[in-house]
Amino acid sequence: ETQIFISKLRDEIYPVIENFISTVKEILLELFDVDIHILFDFSKYLSESMIKKAISEKFAALTNIKVAFTESEVVSVIQDISYLEEMKRLEINTTKKTLHVVPITGLIVGCFYRLEKECRTVLEMWQPIPESNSNNSNNSMNSKNSSWTTTTE
Repeated sequence: ETQIFISKLRDEIYPVIENFISTVKEILLELFDVDIHILFDFSKYLSESMIKKAISEKFAALTNIKVAFTESEVVSVIQDISYLEEMKRLEINTTKKTLHVVPITGLIVGCFYRLEKECRTVLEMWQPIPESNSNNSNNSMNSKNSSWTTTTE
């Protein structure tokens, strides 16, 4: 059941990511009037300074257009898109490992793992009061008569 749930989540999330990626690429393509796919395809191999230089040259050519973002923001978006595309590649190719990029399935499983650990911590830190003590004063829900207590008391 967990695998089915993860698959359904993944199937809902990746189309949104795909839409975001294609929208950003179209905007940059329109703005810079260049095949931005080349820059995206090679961005993981280029240094940040090389990407900034390419973007700076394109910004310099935009003399008659006022843009609402900076060169560094464009570089950041290009890096974000590269990261998202690497997430998709890792989702498909599960044998490839990296410490820097985690696919959606990994993020979902990581969330489950953290929630499980939180629940275990709650169970370890809190324990039920024996039934004879919990029935005092008509089971009122004040702190003295609640049915749970911490192990540190």
